[in-house]
Amino acid sequence: MFKFKKELGWSEVIAFGALVISAVALWQASSSNDGHIVKGGGIVTTGIVDDEECLFIAKIPIEFHNSGKTAVSLDRFIPGNIDTIIFLKDNKVLDSKDVEKELYLSNQPMISYLPMWVKLVRQGVPFNPDSYAHIGSLIHPNESYIANLVLLAKNNIDSQSLSDGVGISFSAEFSNGQSLPLNSHIQVTQLDDGKCR
Repeated sequence: MFKFKKELGWSEVIAFGALVISAVALWQASSSNDGHIVKGGGIVTTGIVDDEECLFIAKIPIEFHNSGKTAVSLDRFIPGNIDTIIFLKDNKVLDSKDVEKELYLSNQPMISYLPMWVKLVRQGVPFNPDSYAHIGSLIHPNESYIANLVLLAKNNIDSQSLSDGVGISFSAEFSNGQSLPLNSHIQVTQLDDGKCR
């Protein structure tokens, strides 16, 4: 019926090698049970609350999606390689102690009436990545951790803008050993014209 020859050529060797590589790749893909976090985000939303405080507001969306097969915990936020918040004026870094600021991690959706939203955000706990505080939020496979980092900064003294820009930098650590940096730069000068005068 069938006759097999015991000849082995290069095409057979290459085909067999490709079969082995494909089998190993399929086995690794199916047996991997690790969780893997992918960083997402969104559009940074900014505004000015033109009242007695004259607050510059920045809402920075944070999203971590678990694309793996096991749950991963967001252990904590930690400081980056530079200061967590940097204020810039005329292309120079200001001493952050010169600017009154508050930083919050909030799940409050932003509403159009900013003074009310600021009150809601301030009811939360201030956020300080320098504290290395444990978070422990579990992110299940194919689910996401979503929050907003909210910066409130007094940006005007005697009708003078305190800063032209703000930089925010810190990292997130996860139970699977991943560490993801979170960095944002916000241009303030475009918002401040005609406000808080």
